[in-house]
Amino acid sequence: MTATGALARPRLLIVEDNDVMADAIGRMVRDVGFDVGATVGHVDKALRLVAEHEFDGAIIDINLHGDSSVPVCAALSERKVPYLFLTAYDNRSIVPAEFRATRWLTKPVDQAEFRAALSDLASRNARENRDVGLANADPGNALLDGLIRRQWEQLEPAFVRVWLDAGQLLEQAGEPAGHLYFPAGAVISLLGRAPNGKALEVGMVGREGVIGASLALGFGRATSDAIVRFAGAAWRLDAAAAKQILAANPDLQQQLLRGWQQLAAQCVETAVAAGHATIERRLARWLLMATSRADTSTLAVTHRALAAALAVRRAGVTRALHELEARELLRAEHRLVTVIDRDGLLAEADGFFRDR
Repeated sequence: MTATGALARPRLLIVEDNDVMADAIGRMVRDVGFDVGATVGHVDKALRLVAEHEFDGAIIDINLHGDSSVPVCAALSERKVPYLFLTAYDNRSIVPAEFRATRWLTKPVDQAEFRAALSDLASRNARENRDVGLANADPGNALLDGLIRRQWEQLEPAFVRVWLDAGQLLEQAGEPAGHLYFPAGAVISLLGRAPNGKALEVGMVGREGVIGASLALGFGRATSDAIVRFAGAAWRLDAAAAKQILAANPDLQQQLLRGWQQLAAQCVETAVAAGHATIERRLARWLLMATSRADTSTLAVTHRALAAALAVRRAGVTRALHELEARELLRAEHRLVTVIDRDGLLAEADGFFRDR
């Protein structure tokens, strides 16, 4: 949403992988009296734009070079940016249930219908600007949100809001921690590695926690690899600034220690699950953790990535997904897993998951 809230010429994001169609949509947008803020045809680039820029609305194609645009829709919803679908598909069942109420236009679209849809987007954006109020000023990370507003306003200039790409290495075990990262949308996996290189995901950090808390404890070196699992925004504080700020702000240091304690408890829980839970239960636990931290019921994740996280064979993960899908707990599609019955997954996890 725009900072000014001006609605005369709202800026729209066009997410369309066909260049000719994108140009045509852009002309229609301008003809209606709106502006094109950006045009993008890939999921990862669209996510970056949503995180780093403000838009009054978005027009979304569902299939982007073979990838689903659902993660983009989830990111827009998180930032309270209204959007609509403009697609060649006429069957809403191809998107998860929570997105089927979104306004759905089919190609080729009637100009009058398109104008009405954009007017509705502008009205919804105005309501969001009015209703959200000061909530947008929150950092979006539980540890930073826990600070008194005055404290955050004093500290904010030292923080840099960054975009973290999936697969990005933030820390390496045994190496000095160069930054503190407070996820505000991104989800980070912590990997423990054996001397032979075999790895196991021992922890997962999202909005509730911090990466690099070893700095707060005075160790200075990472205890595990920290790799971005799901792309998103984060607040970054470099090591030198962190030492000075933490020394002068015991409240922030206390928040970091709290985050570290929660992560330590999670790592213990992961170890117990790895030793005693079935693949189905471990998978249920992982999906509960990931959807909670990513704040979405739909995850862009492959069978191979799930197998690597759990340190099991890919065939085992595939069988477990099919079993949970047969019981209508989730829906597994190409590179997408959607949690349908969260309570059912909690029962399947059988006490091996406690949301922190």
